[in-house]
Amino acid sequence: MAGADSHTESRDGMNAVTPEALAGVRVLELGGGVAGPYGARLLGDLGAEVVKIERPGVGDHLRTKPPLADRVDGVSRGLLFEYLNWGKRSVELDLSDVGSRRRLADLVRWADIVLVSLSPLRARQFGLTADVLLGWNHGAVVTLVSNFGN
Repeated sequence: MAGADSHTESRDGMNAVTPEALAGVRVLELGGGVAGPYGARLLGDLGAEVVKIERPGVGDHLRTKPPLADRVDGVSRGLLFEYLNWGKRSVELDLSDVGSRRRLADLVRWADIVLVSLSPLRARQFGLTADVLLGWNHGAVVTLVSNFGN
């Protein structure tokens, strides 16, 4: 995980975390909303590699939610989406497709942290409970983020 150089000494002698603190840590983000993507963004800001799963052809619904900004490539993007997903890679997977399960399982095995921000009902519908995810990668930190708990 983080190396010995992940902290620097500040002027007052206290240790401060540097952006490289999570270098080498891999995060897989499943879901949408604000809380989960923001948590993954914070991990990425500290140096983790973050991969976000998005619906094929549609992506995260925040991509098109105003306020929008025009980008150089001519595609408008939601500013909240841009902020929450800065520095992440995106992979399109249909979580309801049984054929996508093998690719998803491979990504879970790749990850050190799996951050799921689906509703508990949707997570169960897709078969993405903590037990299933930990079965694919017993060494991962699996975090389920929902509005009202599981």
